[in-house]
Amino acid sequence: MPDIPENYLNVTYRLWAENGVTKLTVTQDGFESAGEGQKRYQEVYNNGEGWNQILVQIKELVEST
Repeated sequence: MPDIPENYLNVTYRLWAENGVTKLTVTQDGFESAGEGQKRYQEVYNNGEGWNQILVQIKELVEST
């Protein structure tokens, strides 16, 4: 797939404090206009797991520092 802006996906990380705890949300979009968008969405969807594995690793990293 060509490395051009039309094929890029958007990933947004949002951090905020709530009751003394830092919260994180991750959103990903742009599949509707990116090359092979449906296929890429299915790959990211990962049978309903989505970002879960990555978020677990982020949590472990943050808690270890």
